Amino acid sequence: MFSERLKFALDSGEIKQIELAKHLNLTQQAVNRWCQNITRPDFETLVRIADFLNVSTDFLLGRETKSNKNEKQLNIKQVLKDTLVENGYMSKEENLSNEELKSIMDFIKNNRKYIMKNR
Repeated sequence: MFSERLKFALDSGEIKQIELAKHLNLTQQAVNRWCQNITRPDFETLVRIADFLNVSTDFLLGRETKSNKNEKQLNIKQVLKDTLVENGYMSKEENLSNEELKSIMDFIKNNRKYIMKNR
């Protein structure tokens, strides 16, 4: 769960692994090992990661808690991505940019009546 949430938070914030690594004074390889679910950071590093990405440690660990605005946006993005992957509209390796997410959400909002009528 941590590796998925970390990758998702990085992608959503359009932050590269090397940027996080530099902020933490670590190597990109260390961050990549977290993203590949090979290793996990220690608690102090986890807190620094959460602060840098503007999410909670609970979000990164996949715990159910109240979310801040950024986490809610990330959760919406994750649900939308999961739905698109599940239905074959994108691959699991692809990512949604913030602009793409906004476009999709605008499309749904503008076409809600049609969608509801034809389900």
